[in-house]
Amino acid sequence: MPSPPFDIAWYRALTLQERAALFRAGRLSASRDSASSESAQKRLAAWRAQAPFDREPWMRERLASEGLDEPGFLAVLSASAEGLRAAVADPPEWLIELHQARDAARGAGSPAAALDRAGAIIETRAPPDPIPYPEWVERDPTGRFLVLFAPLVERARRELKAGLESLPFLAASPQDLDRMLLVGLPMGLAAMLERTAVLELRVARLEGHLTGDTPEQRFDSFIGLLSQADFRLRLLREYPVLARCAAEHIRAWADSSLELMRRLGADWGDLRAGLLGRSETGSLTELRMEAGDAHRGGRSVAVLGFASGARLVYKPRPLAMEARFQELLGWLNGCGAEPGFRTLGVLDRGEYGWVEFAAEAPCASAHEVERYFRRLGGLLAVLHATGAMDFHFQNVVASGQHPVAVDLESLFHPPLPCAPVERADERIARDVLGDSVLRVGMLPFRVSEAEGGGPKAETEVAAQGGVAAVAGQASPDPVLDWERPGTDEMHAVMRRLAMKGGRNRPTLEGHEADAADHIGPLAEGFERTRRILLERRDDLLAPGGPLDAVRDQVTRIVLRTTRGYALLLDQSWHPDFLRDALDRDRFLDRLWVGADEMPAWRRVAAYDQRDLWRGDIPWFGSQPGSRDLWTSTGKRLIDFFPDTALTGVRERVEQLSEHDLERQRWFVMASFTDGREYGFDVVGRDP
Repeated sequence: MPSPPFDIAWYRALTLQERAALFRAGRLSASRDSASSESAQKRLAAWRAQAPFDREPWMRERLASEGLDEPGFLAVLSASAEGLRAAVADPPEWLIELHQARDAARGAGSPAAALDRAGAIIETRAPPDPIPYPEWVERDPTGRFLVLFAPLVERARRELKAGLESLPFLAASPQDLDRMLLVGLPMGLAAMLERTAVLELRVARLEGHLTGDTPEQRFDSFIGLLSQADFRLRLLREYPVLARCAAEHIRAWADSSLELMRRLGADWGDLRAGLLGRSETGSLTELRMEAGDAHRGGRSVAVLGFASGARLVYKPRPLAMEARFQELLGWLNGCGAEPGFRTLGVLDRGEYGWVEFAAEAPCASAHEVERYFRRLGGLLAVLHATGAMDFHFQNVVASGQHPVAVDLESLFHPPLPCAPVERADERIARDVLGDSVLRVGMLPFRVSEAEGGGPKAETEVAAQGGVAAVAGQASPDPVLDWERPGTDEMHAVMRRLAMKGGRNRPTLEGHEADAADHIGPLAEGFERTRRILLERRDDLLAPGGPLDAVRDQVTRIVLRTTRGYALLLDQSWHPDFLRDALDRDRFLDRLWVGADEMPAWRRVAAYDQRDLWRGDIPWFGSQPGSRDLWTSTGKRLIDFFPDTALTGVRERVEQLSEHDLERQRWFVMASFTDGREYGFDVVGRDP
């Protein structure tokens, strides 16, 4: 049965990958229209002008990644929206979502009935009750733009509510869960919409479509337009990529929310008997689903709070590695670590799990502050020995006199494949620094604007490591902000904003303790733990020992900094990239920049792009005993790494010595002085 004739405008949201697949299947052919052919040539020229495709053989390699050559690429570029619609055998899920949002709001009945229509995608009447978003949505002008997506959100809420009511156990009423789960939705939607909404606000003002005597009243008039079905339809037909991404984002939110509640119910008995440790926890009163970056279909870490005061962390990823690390800390405590490390309870359920919540708490005395930094130094030694990366200020919690590592997904991280370095001194420096304690990310390092893709800044931004004080510091990169918000004169500016503080620094009587003032205890804790590792090396390396136990566990691989991914994703929401998916694809092809120096990026660019298209921070995984890499969808890239992470960690442990200890101690001390007293400069850069 042929698909219903949906408006051809929506098919401009098909990605290059999707269009290339249609071409390879023989379903899509080049347009014979001269204007389309000329437009295709211009698109090709624009792609070729973009680094690194301005050099051979990069454009050829990029096209090969899609199974295309240049003539095939031109055919794809010249395909009309009508030709794309004719080539698609079954309507994409996101397009069905858009139409069903309208029909579900009208009570039109079955999905089949929805597919029989080709009309507007949005219902003609407003929802009967306001969506119970968090309070900031109504206060923030960018939050008010979300009325554009109200029908999609309403439909997803209804489906989610039905799914929740079918579960055998709920920790709170469906109404309370509706409110709590919605907290995790609007921030991502606002980010993808705000630039386009402000552009259309300006257009509506210039065309005289706004009413009101003041700029504020005219802004309110624009919000009213966004509530009207015909205006919604016109706007989203102009920006079909925005419509698609919003539909997919909302669907991912609903699916991941129901998944979390289903898992909570299934594990409730074990959680009460273990991590919660209370016979009466009370109902669920708090749910923060934005506690981490979104990966693998919008899934993110969540913090759950209960009426009793108990709290719990949900992680939608395998936690066997995290459990093994807690066991390693316990093993070190048994070997005489002083002061001992705090361990967290972990309930691993294979594809997901639960972790004891580590609450931020002050120290009670100066003695506890000293013990905090001794433990921090010891934790640094353990993280370095286990090949950890990415322990920035958000991944450490100061819980009284205990530093607690709360994000352990990047342990046993293998070195990434790099292009050969000709100069011997550069090669030695790269190898020495890459295997030093600096790679953990906990010690102070500076970042520059150049890392975000902008021009080299004259001054570099302050330290960002796990011990850094970031509250009030200017953000490393200029971020989007708004002048005259809430008026019809609202416009974008890029500026560095003050960052929020982390939970990573111990406090005493309301004052944060600076690691630079406690280098002695930190270095002492580092040395003590390193010596335990040295003295118990044989036990550590023995078959069935702490290292061997992680061989087949999953660890996340950080191929690029999360910061770099997040910047690219944020900039991809510019309205210029939301009218045709090919424009967004070309922008996201900046992922290929630097691939000549980092061959690893070349192999994963398509998977990076696929995750970013879904609004996710790309995720890759591996196992310490394997050289293979897994993508977020489970595709296995064979022999991605030159060696296994476990081999590198074993070599590092085997090479433990007093000489190596002194060298690593030197890096620790130098990081707190910017290296000026030690003859080198420490600058954090993308791998």
